[in-house]
Amino acid sequence: MAGILKTFLGSSDPENQPSGEEMIAKLKTRATTSTQLEDRRDALRGIRALSKKYPREVGSLCLEVLVGAVQNDRTDSEVVGYALESLWNVMDSQQSPELEPDVAIQVSKSFVKTAEHVTMILNILEDFEFQVRRPATCLLTTLLKNCLAQVQEAVLVSPMGISRVMDLLSDSREVVRNDALLLLLQLTRSNRQIQKIVAFDNAFDRLLGVIQDEGWSDGGIVVEDCLMIIHNLLGGNNSNQAFFREASHIQLVVPFFQQLGAGGDSTSWHQQRVTNVRYMLLVLRTLVSPSNPQQATATCQKSVLQCGLLKLLCEFMFASGVPTEILVDTITTVAEVIRGCEGNQKFFEEVTPHTDPPRSAILALLMSMVTEKQPLPLRLAALYCFQSYVFRREEGQNKIINTLLPSTTSSPSQPQITAGQVLCAGLFGSDPFSNWSTATAIACSLNTSLKPQLLRVQLSMSGRGQVTLLQQITALLSEKVDLKVQTKIGLLILLCCWLGECSVAVTQFLNDSANVMFLTGQLEQHHTSELEQLGRDMCAALLGICLAYHDGSSTSYTPDTLRQIIDHRIGRDAFSQSLAHISSSEFFTSASKSPHLSAETLDQVCFDHPFTVFFRQVSDTILRALDNSSAPQPPVQNGLDANSSTSIEDHDSIVSQYKELIRNLDEDLSSLREKYAALEATSQQDGETIREQGRVIVELKEQLVVVREMEREVEGGSESIQLQQQVTTLQRMQEAQRQELAVKSVTVEQLERDLEEAHRSQVPRGDPGEVERLREEVLQLKAENEALLTEKSTLDAQLTQVQSCQLSQSDGAEVIELQKQLAQLKTSYQEAKTDNKSLEKETNDLLILLAEHDARDKKYRRLLMENNIPVPEEDESEEEEEEEEEDKEEGENSE
Repeated sequence: MAGILKTFLGSSDPENQPSGEEMIAKLKTRATTSTQLEDRRDALRGIRALSKKYPREVGSLCLEVLVGAVQNDRTDSEVVGYALESLWNVMDSQQSPELEPDVAIQVSKSFVKTAEHVTMILNILEDFEFQVRRPATCLLTTLLKNCLAQVQEAVLVSPMGISRVMDLLSDSREVVRNDALLLLLQLTRSNRQIQKIVAFDNAFDRLLGVIQDEGWSDGGIVVEDCLMIIHNLLGGNNSNQAFFREASHIQLVVPFFQQLGAGGDSTSWHQQRVTNVRYMLLVLRTLVSPSNPQQATATCQKSVLQCGLLKLLCEFMFASGVPTEILVDTITTVAEVIRGCEGNQKFFEEVTPHTDPPRSAILALLMSMVTEKQPLPLRLAALYCFQSYVFRREEGQNKIINTLLPSTTSSPSQPQITAGQVLCAGLFGSDPFSNWSTATAIACSLNTSLKPQLLRVQLSMSGRGQVTLLQQITALLSEKVDLKVQTKIGLLILLCCWLGECSVAVTQFLNDSANVMFLTGQLEQHHTSELEQLGRDMCAALLGICLAYHDGSSTSYTPDTLRQIIDHRIGRDAFSQSLAHISSSEFFTSASKSPHLSAETLDQVCFDHPFTVFFRQVSDTILRALDNSSAPQPPVQNGLDANSSTSIEDHDSIVSQYKELIRNLDEDLSSLREKYAALEATSQQDGETIREQGRVIVELKEQLVVVREMEREVEGGSESIQLQQQVTTLQRMQEAQRQELAVKSVTVEQLERDLEEAHRSQVPRGDPGEVERLREEVLQLKAENEALLTEKSTLDAQLTQVQSCQLSQSDGAEVIELQKQLAQLKTSYQEAKTDNKSLEKETNDLLILLAEHDARDKKYRRLLMENNIPVPEEDESEEEEEEEEEDKEEGENSE
């Protein structure tokens, strides 16, 4: 390389060494002006060598030269390879350390400004040469990184563009195949049209095949790339998810988890294996995500259960030696697989981990959730899995709440830990997150029929004896001074969900006047911390729920009394602002986006997703109840005795029918809203697709009109010009033939005269048979000549007809007819030319015969003279004319 640069650039003396820009300019000139391929190849080799050190200069000076080299010297793989590598170097900052990212992006934009450049690179991908295919693949990947939208649009409009990219996956060279995976990873980002085309080009089978060949989870970074591409194709793309499910690709994932076995020890989990497993779990969560259409999610959940994948996930979730981050992702994946699917929830309920003593999967999750030593992400994942287990499943909710209720079936000799015991221990323990998580877990396990039943829960507290769960919670809130804010918010969430739509619980809560005093006292305080302020606002929400679901049975606080407290002690505007602050807070917004709550520290924990759904439903009800001061109140019933469970059940039987009806209507409304949101999203996607297709159709119609106009111009213009040129040529040829025929006619006439003269002068002494034969040949020649003249006349007539209609041709059919006539004229001309050659040959034969006859005549004269026989003398003038004619004919024959 140094020798080449020295040859091109001159001496290597440091004092005379040119700058990088000067060297590149000289190489550019050499690559542009050289006529020899070797010189251009050497110049491009030099540019490639300098492109890493001087990427900015090469990008500004040689961009057009490099593109031109690829286009003009397409057949030379070395030239194309050097040019592509140079372009790659000036656009990829990782390839050239001297290149600034902004400059690389600018050069890339200049390159893709012409869409044909991207099409050119796509066409080059068909070249199997390694030094061409690999830099072309890497260059296209770099262009996608720098100018994603523009390159994706160019690939879409390029014929067979995506198919050429997919064909790279079949390359036997691993380097090219791996580069193709990186290209496909960039190409499938945020473009549903490309994602659909790639998916239906057998992408899933090819990618899963690569994963299998690489060793499933034990594979290297190639497996990670394949899984990332699959995630790109499935994320937010309902049609690809349906195709993945209907093509039974979920079953193809089973061997991936079968290979994991029982987890193994921690030493077998290298970082790449951890990454591969996490991405595969992410792919599964994409298929069963709660954000997908409900029907599609339910179908995928059933497929996961039927193919045995849920069983493998459950076994893997409780295996030993599994890294924490994988365990968190596995629990989250199982949670979304069972969420809202009764068959999967029932299967999970029957799972029993291999523990001593044996415990159910639900109990194992709750114990992990309340264990303070476990990492926070793991405890949040356990809470999410528990919430998914009881989501829309009354049977599971009843089983959980029943473990909290008093029971006489348990045997003291065989004590067993129940879910209720774990929940109560966590609710009143010293760990703030355990308090918050168990409170939200109990809240999401409640339904309309279970809320009154929860009032029967009795706790044995040291120093207080037997107290109800409601009394213990309110006492903890009002009496404990150093209560952590997460504990406070968690208990208030439980009370809000419990008292909502349960007037019996509201009555018992209001019968203790200390509770209302605690809430109003909290609302009169002001806090600087966001979490403390939200704890204050939650007190306003609880007070509003007491007002909204007050049935008038409490004698301590009537609805009017509660309104007066809000108006005089808190202020209606301040009360409304507290409710608005809850729904507008960052914690509330974050929790409402996804059912799975993610947090790295305890300070990021405040609300969960079920509470956000509940609060949005009751907030409007609270405001309406606050404004309904003049509305008639229902008749006040006698207060309920806290120790009389019978009266609670009687009251619950009166309103249970209406509560059940309202609950069913709420569920139906929620389901309809989800369906409407899914249909609206699908409609928007379809509308966008239709609009895009409409624009494409309009463009294609415009292009079709232009092409048709060009075809008419070509057919009516260039074809007519070509026909006119052919007719003109034919005219010249016929004119030459006419002249030649005229000469032949004169020659034949002269030969006839000569023959007659010879006949007159030599019949007495010549051979009569020979002369008669010559006469017949002349007559035959004359007849053929007349036939040739007749045919020439026919050709002239046809030519005149062609000339007359030549300028009147306007459509394709007439042009075709002219072309047929021209073909016939050419055929006739060839036949006439053949006849002319035959006539020439016969004329030459006749001249030879005449010459032989003349020679014999002279021979006979000499014999007569030698025998002293008188010979008649010929006219000298005629003899001279005959000699001149013979000389002329000999000259023509020689020509």
